[in-house]
Amino acid sequence: MDMQLHDEGEGLLPAQSGLGLGLGRWGYVDLSGKWVIAPQFAEAKKFVAGHAIAKKGDKYGLIDRTGAWAVQPTWVSIDAETDGRYLLSVDDPNKSDATGWFDESGAWKQDKYALNVVTPGVMGILRTGTNNPADYSDLVDASGQSLLRPVWVAAFGEGTMPAHFTAELVTQPGTAHGAILLTYSADKIGKPALADEEDTVKRYAVFFPAEKRLLHGNWTTTTTYSHSVELNGDSSDENSVAKVLLFRDTGEVLTVKGVLFLKGDWSEGTAGFAYMSHEDGSGDGYALIDREGRRLLPQTFRDVGDFFEGVASACVNRNNQEQTCGAVDEQGHVVVPFEYDAVGDFHGGYAVVRKEVTLSILNRAGKMFDWPAKYGYFDRMSGNPQLFAVCRDSKCGVMRGDGKVILAPVYDDVVGDLTGGLLKIGKKKDSGMLYGIASVDGTVLQEPTFYSLEKINDNTTSGVVVVRRVWDGGQAVLDAKGRLLTDFDITDVAAQTPGGPWLLTERKQKRLLLADGTLVPLPVDTKEYALLADGSVLTETDNAYALADSKGDAVSAWYQQIDYLGDGLWSGQGSLGNEELFGADGRVQYTMPDDLLVLKLLRDTDKKRRRLLVMGQAMHWRHPADAENCLAAKRGRHHCQPR
Repeated sequence: MDMQLHDEGEGLLPAQSGLGLGLGRWGYVDLSGKWVIAPQFAEAKKFVAGHAIAKKGDKYGLIDRTGAWAVQPTWVSIDAETDGRYLLSVDDPNKSDATGWFDESGAWKQDKYALNVVTPGVMGILRTGTNNPADYSDLVDASGQSLLRPVWVAAFGEGTMPAHFTAELVTQPGTAHGAILLTYSADKIGKPALADEEDTVKRYAVFFPAEKRLLHGNWTTTTTYSHSVELNGDSSDENSVAKVLLFRDTGEVLTVKGVLFLKGDWSEGTAGFAYMSHEDGSGDGYALIDREGRRLLPQTFRDVGDFFEGVASACVNRNNQEQTCGAVDEQGHVVVPFEYDAVGDFHGGYAVVRKEVTLSILNRAGKMFDWPAKYGYFDRMSGNPQLFAVCRDSKCGVMRGDGKVILAPVYDDVVGDLTGGLLKIGKKKDSGMLYGIASVDGTVLQEPTFYSLEKINDNTTSGVVVVRRVWDGGQAVLDAKGRLLTDFDITDVAAQTPGGPWLLTERKQKRLLLADGTLVPLPVDTKEYALLADGSVLTETDNAYALADSKGDAVSAWYQQIDYLGDGLWSGQGSLGNEELFGADGRVQYTMPDDLLVLKLLRDTDKKRRRLLVMGQAMHWRHPADAENCLAAKRGRHHCQPR
């Protein structure tokens, strides 16, 4: 079915006067199906704020609700921007694209430049002839007044504005100091390139439009983290300056005298480490500083770690240059005294510490647990870092940080990387290994009896796993409680998206496995599927479609095409072109006459009646049917003739 109808916009629907082949002209009908703007356009888009993009011949313009041209059709393309502006494009190297908008009184305004919104109130003038939508020649305000040029000239001097640059908002929306990262070309000494030139390098600057401030320092590299932006110059360049951090949540800038390197994303909160130079008098090493650059502790640290759970490991030099390690928090407190040879990261409130060759576990309160000395091997579990895999005499188990035994060391293998917090346990049998699963509280959900046990996918946290009892046998599915959901007759597990659902092909049936472990039976010949919001499934096989219920039963007939009209009403097109309308239960409610096609289900504004907008195949419009009256009148009739 060729849907010759566009989305509804402000009570008017773009509609074509004929079916297919591009022979019909476009106009607009109201919700009753009456022509409001006669079909006269080569193309028509929906109305937004009282205007719509329309095409006459091969050019685009803007019309009002009467069909009159508000902007003459002289443009190769018109794109509506999210801020109510329009990007008007020309196909002439001697002319520039433009931006236009309707002001508060409805009058059309047009700028001679093509503009893109960088952030509310700041627009970039698109560089002429570029295909890069973020390649600008200036930044302007809503009135077209230049924001960047006077600030740039004040910083670099007259005649230094680069030929073009890219601009990216790098702070969060609504930030007090909204910042835009500028990338431009410059020569080796940092002079901006006034035209496209060879032998230039990328340079970076930061523009604060609300403050009319430009932050620059001959920076040649930038790294954008989730919580900060790092700018750095070439250390061999005497004109470059020290690295700075721009915080994305506030727009504040961190610069500290003597800082050579700022470590970390600062994602945990308010403090981080900065590598200090000799000039500050403290010697080389890391200082713990806040976001204003103030030292929180007097020590200079070595080999600092990242913050985890608000704590970071660090080491200091003591007598005879011996290094001792501890940990600090983001408020500048020493939470682990500097008396260990190594301190690991905190996970689940516990960290591994080493003194000489002895390993121990330390909690945030400073309490020590020495149980690791009883085991020949222990390590954090990759999927459950609050737990530790331990081995003794070739047998392995699982421990909590405080020494509580989760799984006794009676297994030949333990793995913690299953999803849903499950543990994979293994025991040797003959020359191979059998696997089972346990929960993080130590409950064995399935003893090791499976030759293979794998998580179904990295992108689900449900804990569903796929197992085999024999190497060449069929697969089965276990849920997060270790219960078998299927028999061992699955021959294929496939997903349209990584996070599921998964189509299970079993020897005698097909079922859809949802992420929560629910199984939905499907018709056995299903090849494709679509899971609907109400739990029903649209299925496809050999270019035929049917609607299935939550039990997987095909509740409708098989159609060449199915379209959802809304309000629980579906349209199905049969192999002979006949069209039937049916509900979510699959029951046909009425069949359309052979010369009519349903385009759209409409609702009156009072929502008391539903109407069908239909199109006749004889290249003319029919009056829409009153669907509710039609359904009531259908009793005992095969066809329901729209009035």
